[in-house]
Amino acid sequence: MRVKKILLIILISLLFLGVMVPYFYFVSEMETETIAEMVCSGINVNFKDSLKVNLISREEIVSLVEKAEKVTGSKCEKVNLAGIEKLLDGRGEILKSEVYFSSPTILSIDVTQRKPVVRFENETEGYYADRTGFLFPLLNSYNVPIVTGDIPLRLGREYMGIPEGKEGEWIKDILRLTDYISSNDYWNKNIEQIYIENGDICLVSRVSHHKIIFGNCRNIDEKFKKLATFYKTIAPTDGWNTHNVVNLKYNKQIICK
Repeated sequence: MRVKKILLIILISLLFLGVMVPYFYFVSEMETETIAEMVCSGINVNFKDSLKVNLISREEIVSLVEKAEKVTGSKCEKVNLAGIEKLLDGRGEILKSEVYFSSPTILSIDVTQRKPVVRFENETEGYYADRTGFLFPLLNSYNVPIVTGDIPLRLGREYMGIPEGKEGEWIKDILRLTDYISSNDYWNKNIEQIYIENGDICLVSRVSHHKIIFGNCRNIDEKFKKLATFYKTIAPTDGWNTHNVVNLKYNKQIICK
């Protein structure tokens, strides 16, 4: 009796497997066919960085993707996720993108924008720079310190990247200067413009309309201390309208004209 019972259990198990295996195979094949036929119904863009950085809009990103890939209405399995990431990462204002399907038919794009810290601009060229010194073309307006005048950059209007040689070193110097200014509440409020003239860095202050010749970016702290001395002692004593030029470029000297 026990042997018969065991044989019966084995027979039932085999019958069960004989029915269920084809069933699951059939369902799996149907699901595969369904997935293969799914069509992308929309694009969702998520900004991973602060919303205060608005170099590129959701609408612009969707437009870029649709022009390149025609995603909406295409079969999901045909959407080139890696190609879209490469397209977006090639934009100067985008630091990093990640493209994936967040639901069976919705394409999600996570975007981290570059954060400009300074803007360089002359008559023919203009760039934003982030903290690493990476330059990218001016696109939308963004409120950062502006360096104008005879900027020593001849890279082409569409340039993106970190320059090497003298241009790269010059950018690093300017970034040190703008970082110093932005990290000091007083100077951040009162230095309103930086421009390059005859190779010298010059500053414009909201306190006065003096031409402040800063020279190069050596001894930044010492030069600002000399500028503070001018505002605290020299200008009040001599009269604010007595001098038009304040030259800080020479070591341990304040030359007023």
